[in-house]
Amino acid sequence: MAAANPNAWNRAAPSGEEITGTAGGNRMVAEPYTRSLCSQWNVDAASALVIASKGLADRLGLDPRRCVPVEATAESNLIVPLPQRAEPDRWPAFEAVIAALAAHLDVPVDGGLGADVVDLYACFPSAVQVQARALGLPIVAESLTATGGMTFAGGPLNNAALASTVAVVERLRSPGLAETAARGLVTSISGMLTKPGAMTLRSGAAAVPFVALDVTAEATRRTGTVEVSAELAGPAVVVGATVVPTFEGGDRVVALVRAEGRGGAVHSVATSERAEEVERVRTAGGAGTAVVLDGVGGMRLAAGPSGPEVALRSG
Repeated sequence: MAAANPNAWNRAAPSGEEITGTAGGNRMVAEPYTRSLCSQWNVDAASALVIASKGLADRLGLDPRRCVPVEATAESNLIVPLPQRAEPDRWPAFEAVIAALAAHLDVPVDGGLGADVVDLYACFPSAVQVQARALGLPIVAESLTATGGMTFAGGPLNNAALASTVAVVERLRSPGLAETAARGLVTSISGMLTKPGAMTLRSGAAAVPFVALDVTAEATRRTGTVEVSAELAGPAVVVGATVVPTFEGGDRVVALVRAEGRGGAVHSVATSERAEEVERVRTAGGAGTAVVLDGVGGMRLAAGPSGPEVALRSG
């Protein structure tokens, strides 16, 4: 997709093997993500849009086929750190955003809000996967991006959302879409899947009045949280884990772990540089593995199933 985008930073169109492999300096950032699977923000790029009211556009005699009305925007400003989320594999705030847009547009969420052109904020693969799953879109590049993503199109911090909006506008202006009531969808992300935003645009006349929706309250209602303790000790289960290279030349497991305390679930973040933990996560992903926490941020593989309770290290 980036190869077909004349404004993309990298149009080389490497193969899947080249993107996921570590040859040629494509270093591992956090397994299984290489540098080519993460946003490239060291780019010299810019984008611009002219925004005007319909009344001004009409008075200036602008070609209606060049005007792309914004139907609606929605955003959540809820920030919940990843370890505190009860369901780290879901993004309830994003689900609240797209549900609000679906209600305003009177369209189903499934299938991407009826959008003909979509560009999902693509800072790293799981962000795309979580958004696509919530929108009921297949993991097929042509249905998820108009730019080629933030690695290859370029992701200069938040300018990436402007660049993707420009790309969607250009597609909506293209022959075949400019004469129809085609819809575009652009999404945005802040941080580790926090503060989602989404916008729909339309070629031709907008079918609904414009609204700017803030769904922070609904996102808060939908987002379950758990206690987080840096001093968790005893048996626990890995929720998710990765292996990251260290500056010393070794590897380190970083894991989000869950244990059942007297008051309910408790999360913590634990690390290990032991070869057996590194290899276990590298080969099988780590999720569901029973571990024992040492109370100071370390962990080791458990000899047997994890127990029902954990102890909190005092002090």
